[in-house]
Amino acid sequence: MVDFKQLKYFVQIAEAGSLSRAAEQLNVVQPSLSQQLRKLEEQLGVELVTRHSRGVTPNEVGRLLLDHARSLLLQLQRTEELVQYHASNPSGEVRLGLPTSAARGLTIPLVNAVEDRYPDVSLHVVEGMSGHLTEWLHVGRLDMALLYNAKAHEGIHVQPLMVEDLCLVCPPTREFRRTKAIRFAEAAKQPLVLAALPHTIRSMLEETAARTGYALSVRIDLDSLPSMIELVLEGYCTILPLFAVSKEVAAGQMIAVPLIDPQISWQLSIASVVRGVQSRATRAVSALMLEVMEDMVRTGRWPGRLL
Repeated sequence: MVDFKQLKYFVQIAEAGSLSRAAEQLNVVQPSLSQQLRKLEEQLGVELVTRHSRGVTPNEVGRLLLDHARSLLLQLQRTEELVQYHASNPSGEVRLGLPTSAARGLTIPLVNAVEDRYPDVSLHVVEGMSGHLTEWLHVGRLDMALLYNAKAHEGIHVQPLMVEDLCLVCPPTREFRRTKAIRFAEAAKQPLVLAALPHTIRSMLEETAARTGYALSVRIDLDSLPSMIELVLEGYCTILPLFAVSKEVAAGQMIAVPLIDPQISWQLSIASVVRGVQSRATRAVSALMLEVMEDMVRTGRWPGRLL
């Protein structure tokens, strides 16, 4: 019978991509780790990894086991936490996914709030594009995430929080720098740098373009907000919520003009895993993040409308 120790070792080997690195991280000798991997493969009757000169890589069956093993190990960890600690004193690790457009302004106030209120909680913040965060939440790599236009699924709870309007973001030298809003038809003509499909913002913009008949002038597909900002400083444009570039706008390095005809908005929600045992720490951080974001919206630090 496969045991949790074997699954833990297999996950570490798969993530490290090397038996030697995995052995070092687990603080075990490599021959013992190799033996455990062979024993697991023999018990299951299949090979789980492809061995090559650079290390090991999970094969198709190995990747399937990896997703399930992560979920099982997470449930074991959550069960141990539930037994060991009192509900009024949340502790343990919470893996939180933040979209790049929100992470720049939310990470510091949220981390400070968690450290102040829940000092025994270890917050692991993972920044990524919204499409990646959704996938990682479903396969068990994240406990919770801030998502755009999220939909509830089995095992995933979604708490809608606020709505953000999207803006055309350009260098301050553009001719419409003094306008209060810009029509989508005009924004679509600009030399755009956008996240690639199937990311949420690109899907929304492509749907709007198809509906209105105004094609997007996309010059570069780019799944990196820092690089996107650098390209805007070089003369390109992009479409983002104001919050994502608030520092640059405040410094006069770029402008953010709201889109109209049509206005394009998206909904921000806190999504959390509810399959099996959800840790007290996850529930506590979710409630605290809701509190922090609501305060930022009410005080004007985060442009948006609370739901």
